[in-house]
Amino acid sequence: MHELIHVNIFDKTLLNCETMDLSYKLFQNIDYSQYDTIVSFYRCDFRGSKFEDCFFCKNPFGRSDFIDAHICNSKFQEVNWGACLFENTSFENVEFTRNKYKGVSSKYTYFKKCIFDKEIIITNMFDSIYQECTFIDCSFERSSILNVQFINCTFIRTDISQCHAEKLKFDSCKLEDVCLGIQFWATYLFKNTFINRFAFKYHGEIVDIIREDYFSSSFTEFWENGRLYEFINAHILSKQLSMQADLLYIVEVVFRKLIDFPAKIRKKNILDILDMLEFYFNYDHIDFITYNSIIEFINKEGLNNYPFDEVIEYSSKMCKINLLISNFMYDYKYLYTIDKDQKCKCIFRIDSRNEDEAINYLTSVFNATNTNLCNGYYGSPLFELDNVSPGSIILTITSWALLSVLVSYCVKRVIHNLESISVEHTINSAIKKQLSSKDKSISIADIDKIGKIATKYQLINTNDEDEAKLNKVSSEITKGEILSIILSLIF
Repeated sequence: MHELIHVNIFDKTLLNCETMDLSYKLFQNIDYSQYDTIVSFYRCDFRGSKFEDCFFCKNPFGRSDFIDAHICNSKFQEVNWGACLFENTSFENVEFTRNKYKGVSSKYTYFKKCIFDKEIIITNMFDSIYQECTFIDCSFERSSILNVQFINCTFIRTDISQCHAEKLKFDSCKLEDVCLGIQFWATYLFKNTFINRFAFKYHGEIVDIIREDYFSSSFTEFWENGRLYEFINAHILSKQLSMQADLLYIVEVVFRKLIDFPAKIRKKNILDILDMLEFYFNYDHIDFITYNSIIEFINKEGLNNYPFDEVIEYSSKMCKINLLISNFMYDYKYLYTIDKDQKCKCIFRIDSRNEDEAINYLTSVFNATNTNLCNGYYGSPLFELDNVSPGSIILTITSWALLSVLVSYCVKRVIHNLESISVEHTINSAIKKQLSSKDKSISIADIDKIGKIATKYQLINTNDEDEAKLNKVSSEITKGEILSIILSLIF
């Protein structure tokens, strides 16, 4: 591992740094705007270097390489980036103002809490992330942008329509007077960001695409031209505008159509679709039941007819999605996209060899969840037992989908010895109502109760053995009490 060498700002040889090897250097507390001459960094190598609390003003950086570099708490003003290369470089809390770009290349680059003010950006950018960044009076001109994600970003008077931009992802972004190009609109993914907040342009003219007839004609165009990734995404985006779309059916027909595609085109489409589905995990315009039904279809049928070498590649993508689902990495509010009156079948495995004990345990956690998260909405019985299998007891039940999923969600976070193996939903529908949120306060009596339970089962002043001891608690009523109290704390 390289050790950074601090740059001496009094070293006169550094007043002209052109073509120098400045790799693995530490630039710290340097204000180049105070220099009598403009220091040029033309064609320098900044591989592995770190910039901290620096101010660069009008410095030329043309054709310099920033690879594995880290830049934080710094400012770049009227800098000439020329044809720089940024690769696997991070910027954090950096301000960019009126800089000059000409064919900058950027890939695997990460920006966090950066401000771009009055920037005309000409870049080739791939596989990069902007998080909590702000763009003010900016434009991306003659740029090529592919697979770039914006998370919790703010755009004000920003034009992204005058460039080739595909597969942009907008997650929880704030928009004010923002333009996108119409050519690739259905390759853009929007989560907690509404498509109708964008203006779409074609050759500089605004085109109104937020119309049902425009979406309908686009569906036909994408289907007939084999643009199936866009075909699915356009249907997903249409649901933001309250249009009807049977997403499970759409995915089923797409995967069946892809069988006849040439291998390379098919692979690209499927990998892009799986990437899209991963992005839309926890997305309230695809309700919980529909999303899980889509993933279940792909797991069981969607990839059956493809060559083995392709399936191996797809499986790596599906593995991540399945882990998100099986580990219940949901925002609990998203779970209320389940219609509270819908039924489903669930399979639960409980670490017990006693059938009565397992049923009592399941009853206690269903009761606790119903009381704390559903305000006692569901009456007895909370579930119907369909089948019991031996070993670690496996219970197949029929219950309300919302209640069953909330049980799985909470227990995975609290007790861990009750595991949801699968959830098979019998009906697909979107939720129209939400249950009221829980009061997060807890009484002194509850705190005292937690203390008594923790003392009784020796859960205090322990480290790695905490979870093991909790799993050995034998009283099902006590388990239900523990779950009930912790649920009231969480929600």
